[in-house]
Amino acid sequence: MTASDHPGSGRRWWLVLAGGTLLVLGGPASAAPTVDCEPGPAALEDIATLAEQQGVPMDEAIERYAWQEGFAEVASPLRTAHPESFAGAALLEEGAWIAFKDEVPEEATDLVEALPKPVDLIGHRGFSEAELSEALEAVYYDIFEHPDALTRVAGSRLDFVSSPQ
Repeated sequence: MTASDHPGSGRRWWLVLAGGTLLVLGGPASAAPTVDCEPGPAALEDIATLAEQQGVPMDEAIERYAWQEGFAEVASPLRTAHPESFAGAALLEEGAWIAFKDEVPEEATDLVEALPKPVDLIGHRGFSEAELSEALEAVYYDIFEHPDALTRVAGSRLDFVSSPQ
């Protein structure tokens, strides 16, 4: 029995793991999945702080930042499902991008369509986050063990926000 032969196959189910929470998103088989971009109480407190710090009205701050949790609900499972190809993700002033070493996975297109802001999907980046992390670790330990190194600092993730292409 295939998934389409299964009783109740008029719905397509999406499992999304975000921040340790399993979300089951369902909808008609022909519809794109939905991502909840409504901020919860804790997110509203954070957004209120940002609004105050930036001197903008609360509704403007909500428009700018409330969807970011939804973006994480999309990027995180793509990173988990495609560790050999996932090449990074970043939020920008007016949208975001998600990149892959190879082809953009089909489910990425469906997932980003559920977000209220534009998300550029970039394929053929040439490297994955895992490969960058391995290279960073190898270089870091070479420097760490060098007797002339006075200070050592490294990060586990690299985002190329200024030039995602």
